[in-house]
Amino acid sequence: MLAASGRVWPAADGLPVEKRGVFFGRLVAQLLLCGSSFTTAGLEGVVRSALRGLIQRSAAKVVVNKGR
Repeated sequence: MLAASGRVWPAADGLPVEKRGVFFGRLVAQLLLCGSSFTTAGLEGVVRSALRGLIQRSAAKVVVNKGR
């Protein structure tokens, strides 16, 4: 789970405060669908999907890759 926080927190930090709740709600819902069998690559996809529509696409790429 610590590896996940390295990808999730930078993505949330790049969002306006009022949109973070929507992001975390989407993230939790998608992870619940995955169950306990998600991979690092799968988590990156979930983060990107949760960000969709909350910020511009080009900014989403930068935020998700910021943790690398």
